[in-house]
Amino acid sequence: MLVMLVLGQSNAANYGQTRAGNVDNVFSFCDGRCYVALDPLPGASGDGGSVWTRLGPRLLTAGSYSAVMIVPVAVGSTSISQWNHHPVLLDAMDRTIRSLHHAGFRVSQVVWQQGEAESFKNTSAEEYRSGFGTFLARLRASRVDAPVWVARATWCQQRSNKAVYAVQATLPGTFSGVMPGPDLDRLSESIYRYDGCHFSTLGLEAAANAWTAAIAGLSA
Repeated sequence: MLVMLVLGQSNAANYGQTRAGNVDNVFSFCDGRCYVALDPLPGASGDGGSVWTRLGPRLLTAGSYSAVMIVPVAVGSTSISQWNHHPVLLDAMDRTIRSLHHAGFRVSQVVWQQGEAESFKNTSAEEYRSGFGTFLARLRASRVDAPVWVARATWCQQRSNKAVYAVQATLPGTFSGVMPGPDLDRLSESIYRYDGCHFSTLGLEAAANAWTAAIAGLSA
């Protein structure tokens, strides 16, 4: 089974335009229990759709997995600084990882999709690089040694953070065990963002294709 820990802000949570239904052998995990994966996914904020209910079936098709389990800890508008210092976020991540270990599951992939908040905070490249390093160290200290896939994601409401966008591309070469995820700022046209920030139905599908391409090495 592929166990995917999903971390980040609103576009990693349940803020997509439409919900997706269940697919055989795609599950979610929250508070120590396993569920059939249905939007909105438990463990993430928002009450809409997600990228991950679309990604799960694609990974089943692309890989040699018998099942996919999605474990989201994603909260809208959260910054890299909050992921390192906010007690609610730290507790949610730690509690989720402990629950997985207690249930006998080992994280096989981590996806990190965060950065839009930095466009409103004018976070510098060095601040983001340092913040990500702190975040990664905490993740490793929690006995999560799986590859961490980092998306390039800063676009929201006609704003982006070019410094953070650039540094996100360098994180795989800077930190061991970090892999290049998709460039989601490329999905900035209005057809992909129903409210100028969050993914439309087309955007959710395009983002799922882009994540599949990154993780499974396929063409989006």
